[in-house]
Amino acid sequence: MSYNQVDFLEKIKESYIKYLSQGNSKSSEKLKPIHIYWADVLQDIFGQEFIYHYNSNGYRINPTIVYKINVKENKKGDPKGEAYKELNVQGKYYDKNIDVAVTNNEGNVVFCLGIKFITANYEQNSNNYFENMLGETVNIQGEGIPYAQLIIFRKHTPYYKKNEKEKIFERTEEIKRNHLNKYFKLAEESAPISPFATCLFGVDINNESNELIIDDFSENCQAPICKKVDIGTITADAEQLSVENFLAKISEKAAEIIATTSYHGISL
Repeated sequence: MSYNQVDFLEKIKESYIKYLSQGNSKSSEKLKPIHIYWADVLQDIFGQEFIYHYNSNGYRINPTIVYKINVKENKKGDPKGEAYKELNVQGKYYDKNIDVAVTNNEGNVVFCLGIKFITANYEQNSNNYFENMLGETVNIQGEGIPYAQLIIFRKHTPYYKKNEKEKIFERTEEIKRNHLNKYFKLAEESAPISPFATCLFGVDINNESNELIIDDFSENCQAPICKKVDIGTITADAEQLSVENFLAKISEKAAEIIATTSYHGISL
């Protein structure tokens, strides 16, 4: 599946709906539709000869996993597959489960993709998100594995206070250039601390009446509609972190990997 913005926005919408049902911005469950979508995009870029690892939680069965025979539930000979799973990748400092990983047919990791979807309280956690991304990048790229990072943010992000029983909506934060400046500074680096490729993808989430959703847990958030926010409206130098540039960098790296022997130690 090649990248398509309309399809991607639909997967963000699915993820947002999962977030609403759980009420937990940190839950990994909400990211599964996005992980599956980008696994398909990477498969389109790298091709069928590589193996893709991500958490489908039973959405899909991985044909590359050796089938098990369940005699009780199936007649003898019928295969029972296993769901796709995240790959635990050996980093330079610690092992980490990667959102979407690509391996060659020898089992060597050749590419990793990390995905974040920030749904609430952006300013409060902004530095933590960034520092975590740096740590992940140094750890994985320290082993010679290209690591790309996709960050999905809401231009208008709700901020919630917590009490013992519920989240309380307090205000709406509008993401501006100063909130994203660290990503643009990092994109100018070529050191191992900088992801191989980074994408900032901004969205606004409206309701079916086309009104901006500012409180996710109010009645106003039914039938959400996800709309892409042009980062160029936030900052003039948005191209280097655009999804188009992101895909171009990944495609170039994929061509390099395909043209060489795939092994655990691709040079950056």
